[in-house]
Amino acid sequence: MVKDLTKIRRYADQVAIILLIADKVCRNWKFLVALDFTCNALLFKYVTCLCLQEAVDKYDTVVANLEFARELQKQFQSMSDEVCK
Repeated sequence: MVKDLTKIRRYADQVAIILLIADKVCRNWKFLVALDFTCNALLFKYVTCLCLQEAVDKYDTVVANLEFARELQKQFQSMSDEVCK
């Protein structure tokens, strides 16, 4: 009977250690998931800022290209009108 109680205590101690390790692993996993989410959010904000800055930097070029395209469209339209006459 005493031997059985000793075995049960040993098993209980081993189970307690396993549960303690599982608890720490779960806590670390939750922390890592939260850290990964935070890092992804910061990376997204950084990339978004870079894209916005690049768009602002190229604004003048885009406006110039649009004006050039309008002029070309007018010239093609006038050439088309002359050919149709």
